[in-house]
Amino acid sequence: RSTQYGKKMQAFLNQEQALPFLIRLIETHQPQPMSFLFKGSRFTHMETLMAALMEKL
Repeated sequence: RSTQYGKKMQAFLNQEQALPFLIRLIETHQPQPMSFLFKGSRFTHMETLMAALMEKL
């Protein structure tokens, strides 16, 4: 959808703190348990998940 985040996401996800940041971001915007988000969800990979979260900000 929005490729303006694409390049930033790829560069960001290569950093060590990408996963802790992602978890904090999910906990902030999605109070549900982590397993709910990743088990049987429409997010098939990190970039899709990050893009969807960025759209909510």
